[in-house]
Amino acid sequence: MSGIQATDEARETYQKLSRSKIQYVVFKIDKIDGTEVIALDCVGEKVKEAEQDACWEDFCSKLPETEGRYGVFDFRWTQSDGRKQPRTHHPAEEFLHHHQTLRASHHALAQPSRP
Repeated sequence: MSGIQATDEARETYQKLSRSKIQYVVFKIDKIDGTEVIALDCVGEKVKEAEQDACWEDFCSKLPETEGRYGVFDFRWTQSDGRKQPRTHHPAEEFLHHHQTLRASHHALAQPSRP
């Protein structure tokens, strides 16, 4: 398996985002007991579509300029015909120093926890 493992908290939070229970999530590479892991950095509570711009600003403010982070934002909008459209966005700016490690470790977040 390539990449590094995600903590249970990070994996569970990613699943919440996948089910549109939260607006955004930011992960970081952290060391726990000497082992590098994908850890939860912060979470944004779900907001109404009209409040997404302010939430986006909040999301961006959580991304440090000198440290790598992996951020995912759940955008939603209504098309002219009234259909709701979700879209998850991974801004390029968040793939700073740990880009390759995080990309290789994406599956660690999506897979169920192993005992």
